[in-house]
Amino acid sequence: MARHDAPEAEGTAPSDGAGSPGGTPPASPVGVAVDAVCFLGELGMLVILAIGGWSLGNGGLLGICMAVLYPALAILVWAVWLAPRSQDRLDDPARFVVQVLLFGASGTVSALAGHLLIGVGFAVLAVAGFAASRVFER
Repeated sequence: MARHDAPEAEGTAPSDGAGSPGGTPPASPVGVAVDAVCFLGELGMLVILAIGGWSLGNGGLLGICMAVLYPALAILVWAVWLAPRSQDRLDDPARFVVQVLLFGASGTVSALAGHLLIGVGFAVLAVAGFAASRVFER
């Protein structure tokens, strides 16, 4: 039997007895699944931007430049305004609006590169995933 009145070890966060330090409740399985889907969406965005950039640049040097530049710009936007540890992280609803714009732009690049269904489907699924992440946010 655990003693709840025992002093916490030095250097550890206090526990509320819920199984995680600092009183943070454990993540629900649905929340973890939504987080995983969002992460896969972020990786997919980079792939779609690289393929779209290559296609829009018609291969060659321009295609290489666009295939590198498009994902790099998305990473920059993400790192500055959307990353969990960013000092300038936007609060909702502004963060959600930037996510929608970023993923919408990724879908648009894919559609312009000739992959209309992939672009539209990706943008819709990604936005739905980030909307769901607001519902299951910890």
